[in-house]
Amino acid sequence: MSTAHIDSRASPYSTLDNDSANALETGMASSNPSTPIATNENTESTWTNSFAQLDRLLSGSLLHLCYRIIDIMILFIGLSSDNRTCSLSSHLAVTSISLLVFYIIDITIIAYSFSHNISSNYRRLTEEEKAERFRRVSALRSVFNFFKLIPVCVGIGYTLSSPTPDCELMRFCLGTVCLSTLLTIIIPPTKPEIPPRRSFILEVFIISFLLIINGTYLGTVVSAMKNVTASTCVVNDPKDIYLGAPLKSYAYVGVILFGSTTVIHIINLFVSQLCNRITNGRRFYSYYYALQYLLSYLGALIVIYYFSIGALYLFKPRAGQPCKANAPNLYRTLLIWEWIRILFPLLAVPFILILCCLGVFFGIILSYCLPASITVPLLELVRVR
Repeated sequence: MSTAHIDSRASPYSTLDNDSANALETGMASSNPSTPIATNENTESTWTNSFAQLDRLLSGSLLHLCYRIIDIMILFIGLSSDNRTCSLSSHLAVTSISLLVFYIIDITIIAYSFSHNISSNYRRLTEEEKAERFRRVSALRSVFNFFKLIPVCVGIGYTLSSPTPDCELMRFCLGTVCLSTLLTIIIPPTKPEIPPRRSFILEVFIISFLLIINGTYLGTVVSAMKNVTASTCVVNDPKDIYLGAPLKSYAYVGVILFGSTTVIHIINLFVSQLCNRITNGRRFYSYYYALQYLLSYLGALIVIYYFSIGALYLFKPRAGQPCKANAPNLYRTLLIWEWIRILFPLLAVPFILILCCLGVFFGIILSYCLPASITVPLLELVRVR
């Protein structure tokens, strides 16, 4: 809803006629310099609101639908393996079927809830009733997603520890799905939200940090790829993707992926700063952000599966296979970056929780040890900053 709209019911002059109330409110807004005047720059695009409404109709699963569909396709590919030694009674097949059942149940719940949410009866519900229905469906999906972690952990154990060479396609597909599911829990997709205005210095600081990380990654990986000519490190046949560990081809994909994301972030920096300096630029940026968010979502989707496949290539039982012996420097470089990219989200969450707990702890200590004349100004200073 536009910020220029003023609800007369919330006005202290609601007992007057509408014209008098609007005149009084307009006069007060113009006379008070601290009251924000609604302009086109403050008007955000409605596509984010439409996204939120559609996500609510889908019980909060809109961002995960692509992951669900891709996972189901990968599991079906693994179960369609024509290897005679790989029967449907094997541990890998049973785990794949269990995961497939959980995914199908989850999509069925989403579809059933969506069919009810678009009905005429749903429109007649109050906001409280809609919120209650959303909570019930979300709680039901959370229960299934919690129990889904059991076959996910079992599947990771089978794919990363089983040394038998049978069912390689099924093992590869199951491992990709299990690892991507775990990474999605650790790094969930973000909902679209128009970012606030940032100063040029802050934007440069953020992009500099990104350039340091991605630049280091690109430099070390490209350097490690030099002079790697072994045929075992590249994809010569589609079966090499799941039968071997083509680390050079895998590194090429990573260079293209993170090089593209770096360029996109630099473009976003200049576009956001330009839109903040032109008339109606904020409205243009809200539409441009739709394209930016789409590219970011697709990039995150590819990155999740990219690192899932990398874990299968770099960890046991593959551990690089022949390419590890032919290009040990490339294997070590990719392995280090795999640990950095995976462990950083795992360590960031506990670190933030520890900092929050320490802040609360020291705040309590200060409140007991120092007089209020010192504690209150300190807390106010921290809150303002």
